[in-house]
Amino acid sequence: MYNPDFMVKLIYAFVSSQPQYFAQQYFDRIIRKWRRGEVSRLQLNTMLAIGASYLKIVCETDAAPESPPDPQLTSFLESIREQYLKKCVTHSFEDMADPTIETPLNLKELGHAFHITSHGQDGPYHYHGLSVRYAVELGFHCVDLPLCERATRPPLVQDQCQRSWTDRDPLRIEFIRRGFWTLAFMDGYVSALTSMHSMVDEDDIHVEGIDDRVLQRLFDLDPDKDTYPLFIPGISGHLMGGYSIMLPFFRCIYRI
Repeated sequence: MYNPDFMVKLIYAFVSSQPQYFAQQYFDRIIRKWRRGEVSRLQLNTMLAIGASYLKIVCETDAAPESPPDPQLTSFLESIREQYLKKCVTHSFEDMADPTIETPLNLKELGHAFHITSHGQDGPYHYHGLSVRYAVELGFHCVDLPLCERATRPPLVQDQCQRSWTDRDPLRIEFIRRGFWTLAFMDGYVSALTSMHSMVDEDDIHVEGIDDRVLQRLFDLDPDKDTYPLFIPGISGHLMGGYSIMLPFFRCIYRI
């Protein structure tokens, strides 16, 4: 266990690795929710691992040729990253006993931690596939439809989809839309790299583009009261050109 002040610095480093136009607001929201105990262990360990990794990259890229980074510092940051990735794997399953809007992305983060700590073996991709299946079962792939009407779904899942559309909250819908695009993008990426069968049927994707104007409403809310997901999906891929461009690109690679 590290000093809380050091953990706060790692969380700030995690936020700094995200787009900067809402970095401070995002950081304040995370810290307040963390101190109230509203951040799961998987989410906390993920942020700390990414924060340590980001600091290590900054140390290596910002160092001048005549003054290379301190090897002890980079080794220390790498050991922190490994430690928190292992904690993601060992202390996360109970956090996802009841599927919620955050479950698919949390599973993706868990699969990522598994993949790194197992030195790139294919087994961890099972969690990627599981995260996509959760997303589809929860109706994330039809967020532009009033109801989930696929007859093949169990009645319980249909009820879950129907309840999620009772108020049609634009901000929550945007989280779902971004979450599914994140998983669909990773699905194409994993399929292209491993020759695995795609988990996402393109005919089932009926989502619109990512809308940052809707997301901005999150930071107009009181973080002590809002119940929206902690992680903001889609921002990294959005800056890479948008999922509407990258997803078909990886589909083409997979088919070749």
